Amino acid sequence: MLTTLLQVVFWASLPLQIVVAIYLAKPLVVLLAYPWRKGRLRVPVAAQSKVHDFAAIVTAHGDARFIPPLVDSLLKQAHPKRIIYVVADDCDVSGLHFDPAQVVLLKPAPALHSKIKSIRFALAHLVREPDAVVVFDSDNLAHPNYLTEVNHFFNAGYLAVMGHIKAKKPQGSYAQLDSAGEIYTNFMYRKASMALGASANIDGKGLAVDFRVYQTIDYEHLLGGFDKKVQADLALKVPQIAYADTAYVYDEKIPDAGALRKQRTRWINAYFKYWGLNAGVLGRGVATLDPKLVYFGLNLLQPPLFLLIGASLACAILSLALGWAWAVAWVGGLFLFLATIPVVMFMEGAGAAVWQSAAKVPHFMWQQLLGMLKMKKANQSFLKTEHHQVFYIEDILG
Repeated sequence: MLTTLLQVVFWASLPLQIVVAIYLAKPLVVLLAYPWRKGRLRVPVAAQSKVHDFAAIVTAHGDARFIPPLVDSLLKQAHPKRIIYVVADDCDVSGLHFDPAQVVLLKPAPALHSKIKSIRFALAHLVREPDAVVVFDSDNLAHPNYLTEVNHFFNAGYLAVMGHIKAKKPQGSYAQLDSAGEIYTNFMYRKASMALGASANIDGKGLAVDFRVYQTIDYEHLLGGFDKKVQADLALKVPQIAYADTAYVYDEKIPDAGALRKQRTRWINAYFKYWGLNAGVLGRGVATLDPKLVYFGLNLLQPPLFLLIGASLACAILSLALGWAWAVAWVGGLFLFLATIPVVMFMEGAGAAVWQSAAKVPHFMWQQLLGMLKMKKANQSFLKTEHHQVFYIEDILG
């Protein structure tokens, strides 16, 4: 009786199993194809070199401590043409003093409690119309050559450019594993995507977008999911979202379990909230027979790692109804998928501390599951990840 029930569920869930199998196989296919395509990462030499004017928008919420280091790193950019707009939402700005010719300090009243609203507020107070908008979180730092590298891509004709997110100075196992996740994301969903001719997945920071293109993006939700909405829209508005592998933006990593749960609650909520929008990108790719858009749509719909692993194990259990060979095949597929993670870590030069933190992966995934159970909170409040370490760019570059 149980075997019959499992067989019914197996065949009924076959479409879902095929989707899970595609996601398990995709990283291995990418790793095999990447060496033959990595030459595409080089930016074409532009016939004409323009010094683009950037509006660098810094969004801060409730904590002004990280604003001075980020502004300092932006003032030290080798690229000469930019104005910095600091939106200090619900922050004490009494200790902030900048040259008004280079930094526009904005304090919304009443408080906005929304990154998207903060960006809108900055755009409503532009000193001059820029060529492109660059968005940063307040706890970021920009390498002195960040805007110079991004400028090369705009001169090559790209209208949206995602920078290379790196950890500042990760300390502790949670920060190291968060850093490992960033390394994997940078390679698999940005660097490899760029090499394969598809758009790169973006993040909520280190993203530069042509000003006129950005103005066409309309937000339905104003709480969370900034990057989900922007990347889906950009995929349909520009030929390719580029990835600038040498345009470094440094990001603070999560310090503890509480911060991990809060961050993942926000991320997982955004994944499900914008699932339909991302499915629309995949659908457009299928309808137009555009393999690059199909690939990007699959990347957008990629479920969080712990959900994909859970789904794979569930498929393996269902496969027992057809025999052990099917279940072994599923477990083998999951093993090959997971094996790509250390391969990418090795290829991208992950430090010893990342490898030493690997034993904490099960606990890390458990905290993400706990975060998923609190998704509704992300629709009710601005779940800001708390950070405590203040670094200047010189501290990072040594």
